[in-house]
Amino acid sequence: MAKITVKANGPYLVEGVDVVDNEGRPFKTEAGKPVALCRCGQSARKPFCDGTHMKVGFKSEEHA
Repeated sequence: MAKITVKANGPYLVEGVDVVDNEGRPFKTEAGKPVALCRCGQSARKPFCDGTHMKVGFKSEEHA
């Protein structure tokens, strides 16, 4: 079962799914571990979070 956790002022934590690009090619991820997807748009590792949201002061608008 897929699970997405929205972290306040941080990334989306995604579990139980394969992450693929727009052509369906899978990104390499560690099996069984959640992945953090960037929401701030500033990560150097897009689509993955690298913690830049803390440096740029990202504030999420939605409340999870």
